[in-house]
Amino acid sequence: MRSLIDRLTSKSACVCAVTMLLASLASAQTVTTVNLTAQRMSTTLPDGAIVPMWGFCTNDPTQGAALGGGTLDNANVCSRTSAGSTTPVPNNVWAPGPTIVVPVGNKLRINLTNSLPAGTPTSLVILGQIGGSAGKPTRDAAPIVHPAVTTTTWPANAAVPAGSAGFVPPQQAARARAFAQEAAPGGTVSYTWDTNIAAAGAKATYLKPGTYLYETGSHPSMQAPMGLYGVLVVTYAPLYEVEGAGTQEAEIHLSNDPRAEGKAFPGAYRNAGPALASLADVPYDMDAVLLLSEIDAVQNAAVDAAAVAGTRETIRWNDQQCAQSQKAAPVVNGVAQAQIPCYPAAVNYAPTYFLVNGKSYDQSNPSGTSVAMPDLKGSDYNALSGNVLVRMVNAGLRTHVPSVVGQPLQLIAEDGNVAPGMPKMQNEVNMPAGKTIDALVHPAKNATSYVDAVFAFFDRALGLTTANETAGGFEGYLAIASATTVTAGPGTFAAALNRTIGSSAKPAVAAQANPDNYTLAPNATTFSNNVLSNDIGVSNVVIKGVTPAAGATSTTITLAHGTVTLNTNGTFTYTITSAPTPTTSPSSDTFTYCGNAGTACALVTLAFEATGAAPTVSARVYDNTAASAYPSRVSSLIKVPRGAGLLAGAADPGNFPLTARLSGTAPAWVTVNSDGSFTATPCSAAPATCTFQFVVVNSQGTSSAAQTATVVFPAGSGLPVNLLDAQNGMALPNDYGWIIEEDQTWHNPTPGTTPPVVNGTPQPSLATSFFRSHMPVVAAGCTGPLSCGDAQSNGGTVAKAKPRSMPGDVALDPAKWYFISILPGDSANPFIAGYANDPLINPDCLTPSSATANDAKCGHTMSGISVPPPVNGAYQTATIKVEPNPLKPAQLSIFIFEDSNPTNGDPDANEHGLGGFEIAIWDVAGRSGDPIGQVTYDTFNQPLTNALLGTPGCPNVYSPTASATPSTHPSYAGKDLTGVVITCPSDPKDPANPSADYALQGQALVKNLMPGRFDVIAHPGAAREGAGETWYQVSTLEGTPGQDAFTKSGEPPYFQEFGPPGFHTFIGFVNPAHIAQQNVIATHVPVGGGAAHES
Repeated sequence: MRSLIDRLTSKSACVCAVTMLLASLASAQTVTTVNLTAQRMSTTLPDGAIVPMWGFCTNDPTQGAALGGGTLDNANVCSRTSAGSTTPVPNNVWAPGPTIVVPVGNKLRINLTNSLPAGTPTSLVILGQIGGSAGKPTRDAAPIVHPAVTTTTWPANAAVPAGSAGFVPPQQAARARAFAQEAAPGGTVSYTWDTNIAAAGAKATYLKPGTYLYETGSHPSMQAPMGLYGVLVVTYAPLYEVEGAGTQEAEIHLSNDPRAEGKAFPGAYRNAGPALASLADVPYDMDAVLLLSEIDAVQNAAVDAAAVAGTRETIRWNDQQCAQSQKAAPVVNGVAQAQIPCYPAAVNYAPTYFLVNGKSYDQSNPSGTSVAMPDLKGSDYNALSGNVLVRMVNAGLRTHVPSVVGQPLQLIAEDGNVAPGMPKMQNEVNMPAGKTIDALVHPAKNATSYVDAVFAFFDRALGLTTANETAGGFEGYLAIASATTVTAGPGTFAAALNRTIGSSAKPAVAAQANPDNYTLAPNATTFSNNVLSNDIGVSNVVIKGVTPAAGATSTTITLAHGTVTLNTNGTFTYTITSAPTPTTSPSSDTFTYCGNAGTACALVTLAFEATGAAPTVSARVYDNTAASAYPSRVSSLIKVPRGAGLLAGAADPGNFPLTARLSGTAPAWVTVNSDGSFTATPCSAAPATCTFQFVVVNSQGTSSAAQTATVVFPAGSGLPVNLLDAQNGMALPNDYGWIIEEDQTWHNPTPGTTPPVVNGTPQPSLATSFFRSHMPVVAAGCTGPLSCGDAQSNGGTVAKAKPRSMPGDVALDPAKWYFISILPGDSANPFIAGYANDPLINPDCLTPSSATANDAKCGHTMSGISVPPPVNGAYQTATIKVEPNPLKPAQLSIFIFEDSNPTNGDPDANEHGLGGFEIAIWDVAGRSGDPIGQVTYDTFNQPLTNALLGTPGCPNVYSPTASATPSTHPSYAGKDLTGVVITCPSDPKDPANPSADYALQGQALVKNLMPGRFDVIAHPGAAREGAGETWYQVSTLEGTPGQDAFTKSGEPPYFQEFGPPGFHTFIGFVNPAHIAQQNVIATHVPVGGGAAHES
């Protein structure tokens, strides 16, 4: 970044005429005109990766009459002319858009030409600036298309009544594709900021002063990460004079022009008092721009490929026609169609490259991400203010936290808005996506000039990597260097600045290779690490004494015990080919590496540790007794977790990690895992006692003596289980997960004793002696391919299925009661198939396409039954009925009313409803007043709404859209309010006696909810609050505003538990003004005086 240098090196040493020329241009030309082109480019990153990019470029001169006194800094040209040719060719090297510097008071016109691939429109916005003649946003139709007719709760006995359309979820409005007028491919659009934003009577101003991000306004989550961004600076820039440019006598100082002092925010802090007098207009001597950004190479490649292919942005990345969908290609007339590259899902954005001013930090060239400023001198007329303005802009999509080491940041402005009061001083500043910060730093200076110094800056959010390799990313230096350096020619600038950084910041960048010592286990077969992890400023390493082949990125050497391959990035792999003999003395291999062209070398030692003493372990017994290491009551299977497994009680004298293994001949009936857990089935018919031998081995490969594990399988109870469909009574497949618990609720065989009841001693709860909620788990298992997870995979890896067992395999105490719960194997079918219809209306969804297929769209829910003690030595058949799913959703009916008799806690016949109240439904953690989150979306992922709106008795007066507006219109908001639940409106003529048109006033019906218990909270809506109304809630539950509401699957639009039906919940409110009015009426005295009496 060389904004100041670009401005200086283009000027003559005789700057008086230049200053006068620029001033005259600024006064004569009040429009800064910039021509930008958006075109395809690419960038080569420090690790050698070439990434597709899009960028804003320009062939405009960096200074000139068209800029009206402004400048273009860091401009990237759109085309170049190669040596020996007169034909310009497109510039394919990416850089951020030019930094556009506009004098305060100028208008701005940007002419944007779109040279992106055909079919890819683009646009431009300046975040924080008003105007731009952007026009209306360009919109795309909403991607979600609802079925023509759906119902909110599926009726069990009939379809949608004739003549009724049922419930149609509200159509989503069209979505913004671009936030400004778009330039079509090959076209040009002009954006003009020419609206006077100054206060009445003040000098005309068209742009707010400060630092701003300009970027694409089209699909910002896709096009902005491609590189379509730049910086706009609106300021009174300081004026300089340069003497002896490019010579050893070069000097740069403020001009003697009275207007030479830079003013970042004219008018700011002028009337802020003596403490801030020095900040009036925010004077500054020099400025530095730090543009933060990121690159997700995978997303960029996908976006560029999709644009080149002409793919529509509206095609989802997982559509069958997309190459990245991992789906079979669509077939048309029996012919598989070629798949196309599609735009990726922006939610998967994961940047691995972090940039400052378009470049990632490179230790071998720190000037690439550094900003150089001269040791500026004051002039006879203008003294130095001591302020250097750092302009920070986050063009990325991730939050960054820049910090300048040794220079606290005085935060002047955020997003172009000057901070009120005393500016904060911080060591770092939090910058979310799109944020801009103007901050002052105060480097050391003497009486006449700044002192040469270098200040490192970096991202405290740790965007400091290059493709996950360290020593890269967002870091660099603010360098105040000799004027000789900063006015040097382009060919010598980088070397001169690097020398300055190297001498001024030597502790930070001086190369130093440090020795590396690694310890390996005696039984190791391979080892990998990075020799640069503890080095400073070292790169491009090779093994000393080994000459790499041309173009090679690694070197290899053979040592006594193995082979080392070292990559130039410092990573290496040591493959052991001849392991040392285990001994009590360590042995090692060594090699030396060198980096930075052989100037930084260090020794690497690979030491094999000495072999320690053997670990110890004891025998293990697993049966159905209290003393068992892991009691099990299942006759067909035992699954022992690691906590109770073979490593329990094992120890190693050297505290090395241990693993378990079978010893001798491995029996087929047991599987042992390295963590000591194991699964076993009977070695013979149950009841059976089985044994196997095992050892534990430490990480050095040393084994313990073999021990015996004994597993006892009891005889099962033979409990028979039948699974039936609760609706049609049909038997279901024998495929379910099950769990058996001991039923200790009211089946306590010793009430008054367990727990004991002591006469004369207060008891915490007498009920616990005969009723307990604790039901200890006896056993659990699964019975079939679905419930046991056959043929499943995790991340492409086939997962091991769970072993099968039956409820009848469990040994049960014949004197006790039990409870069995089951989850059918087909319970997940609706989720897998995305099925949302009613299985009672469409029972075919329960049937797979063939006897061997597993593609049924519906399934069944969990259920259970109590298991009594056996009769005549045999358990009765446990017949468990399960409901088909998807289950019908639930619904809540709500009534908000004006409570004229709040002491009875109920709505009375003469108490009218209150329209225009907002309803919030909260999910609770088991009790009132403990909400865990507000419910905002229903079962079908649609925003909640009052389903009564638009029905007879509940006119939809809230909708801002006329009913005649078609759903395809951009301003269509749906027939219902979405995302908010508002009670049916009150009768505007007489709310106390509503007409038939407003018969449902104060009511709300929220459909398609999940079954459960909710807290319902009501608040006066914005219209009532805006009218100045005051309402107090008088219905309360334990003093909280939330009201209990219970609703179950298939719930009707009313609640009925005991007695007649009613609302699921109702909430009463009183209005103090209404009460006062009633009091006046009640205490009114007739004109004649005295009280009226009935005779």
